[in-house]
Amino acid sequence: MDATLESLIDKIKKDGVAKAKSEAQEIINSARSKAQEIIDKAREESERIVAKAGDESEKLEKNARSAIRQAARDAVLMAKEELVKIFDRVIKNEVRKSLSPEFTAQLIAKIVDKWSLAKEEQLEVLAAKEDIEKIKNVLLAKIKEEARGGLIINVGSSVNKGFRIGIKGEEVYYDFSEEAIIEAFKELINPQIKEILNSDG
Repeated sequence: MDATLESLIDKIKKDGVAKAKSEAQEIINSARSKAQEIIDKAREESERIVAKAGDESEKLEKNARSAIRQAARDAVLMAKEELVKIFDRVIKNEVRKSLSPEFTAQLIAKIVDKWSLAKEEQLEVLAAKEDIEKIKNVLLAKIKEEARGGLIINVGSSVNKGFRIGIKGEEVYYDFSEEAIIEAFKELINPQIKEILNSDG
């Protein structure tokens, strides 16, 4: 082979290989650079997502804790209100059971016995329609004969159980009706119940 041709072939090989290596290195470097860029961006995005998720997670946890505390407070309040209602029902049931016609008549008899009437005065008792006959029968057997003329027993339209008593014609009555006794018990007992329920002990 001609020396010049051989020299040219060697040069082409050498230059071609060198150029190919150079281009390959550039491609590799560029690929590495792009890969690093992608990795950096991915890392930044990942950190941003994690940070955001952390903030949101913290916020969600805070909201959840707040909701749980509020739900607990609401549950306690509802329980306290329900307990007060239960006590109210118990009071009402016990008062209603206690105000039998017999007991009511005994109570009226004691009041009549202690009441000092002027000569022309009469005591008026207003009782429940359903109990009035039983009350009359028991009462007339219990009070003194001289007191019977000074006592009038009528139906009280607003009396369900118990009675109201006062001097006839004055329109002022002492209220021993079921409703009045229940309210008196509530005023007495409910504050004590609420104090117990609101105490930490």
